[in-house]
Amino acid sequence: MTDLANLFRQDSLELTILPTEGCNLRCKYCYVDHNSLVMSNDVISNIKALIERRAPTLKYVRIGWFGGEPLLQKDIILDISRYVFDLKNEYPSIDFQGGMSTNGIFLDIKTMEALVAVNINAFQISLDGPKEFHDQLRVHPNGSGSFAKIWENLLNLKKSKLVFEVIIRIHISHDNIKIIPDFLEEIYQAFGGDNRFQIFFKALAPLSKEDTGTKYFSEQEQEQIISGFSEKLNDRMPESEASKNNDQYICYAARPTSFVIRPDGSLIKCTIGLDDDFNQIGKLLPGGTLSIDQDKMRCWIAGATILDRTLMRCPRQGITNPE
Repeated sequence: MTDLANLFRQDSLELTILPTEGCNLRCKYCYVDHNSLVMSNDVISNIKALIERRAPTLKYVRIGWFGGEPLLQKDIILDISRYVFDLKNEYPSIDFQGGMSTNGIFLDIKTMEALVAVNINAFQISLDGPKEFHDQLRVHPNGSGSFAKIWENLLNLKKSKLVFEVIIRIHISHDNIKIIPDFLEEIYQAFGGDNRFQIFFKALAPLSKEDTGTKYFSEQEQEQIISGFSEKLNDRMPESEASKNNDQYICYAARPTSFVIRPDGSLIKCTIGLDDDFNQIGKLLPGGTLSIDQDKMRCWIAGATILDRTLMRCPRQGITNPE
């Protein structure tokens, strides 16, 4: 759903749902305020109503789960996903796809089996390098590292026969760039030859509200570094489409039929800066209707409207840094 012809399709609905904004980790560079808000039964019902109301005219439904850590509320994820999955019995023409951004701590075999059973089969899991480096940044509230459990879950998934796609998102920074080649070798040895696992290179960006002066790469440096690491793959592992085709990438926030639903039913467009005023575009109402601030919405989809590839890759930049 990234080509231009599909941007304004009225038979498409893309939802990113935050069942909670709480998280079990406290990553040093995280930009999310970890509150304890959990999606209410009313909001869950309204999401179901939205999809059911639109179902007769839909051909494509994608639900991406985000947080916080979405698997803290696994029951909500399975409840809504089963509902949509069952709608396919009444509307078999609907292509329902589910995905998730997760830290991987709770992604054990039993959980993966339950998720795959309701068409949630695409996952993105971030690693910040090998254990000794990752565990300095992606930590539990008590300061302990998270690498061992994530790696254990990934290895167990590889042993399974389940059908899924896991994008291993490797964060690159000034601090870890020299050890990434060795870490890639470790990943090759563990997951090479299994096309269910892909790699996505991402240079660490200044997203935290409380940036501590970390040195970041310029946009040009990011492109060069990612291109260099991509060449090193040498077909030993597949690279994610988003990583390979950055010039053609269209951000979910730029798509007119894409919405982010927070636990309280608020509608936003971008999962960065959840509380930024320009990101508050509306509300999910009882009965599954959407109340949308059209002026704010137009700002987010400006790139799609005028076919500006730069704005389509990151519409937020066009709003926060207007020319």
